[in-house]
Amino acid sequence: MGSVLRFPYPDILGPDDIRVAESAFESTLKSLDSVAEKDATREAVARYIMRQTLQGERDPIRLREGALAYLRRPDSQKTMG
Repeated sequence: MGSVLRFPYPDILGPDDIRVAESAFESTLKSLDSVAEKDATREAVARYIMRQTLQGERDPIRLREGALAYLRRPDSQKTMG
């Protein structure tokens, strides 16, 4: 009989998870137009989406909308934790 293998690192993303994150990232940047050309903006979007994906979010629309809302917050309210 075969045994069940459990993935030992639940906070590691698989190929499907990365595709979802990539889709959300690209969609968010398209929503931002020229603002997305700034490296700091692109990095903030990427960090937000990866953090949320690692926490289990897999809906690219919620990821995009969350990233856009995150960017609209005043800097004093933004946290990376």
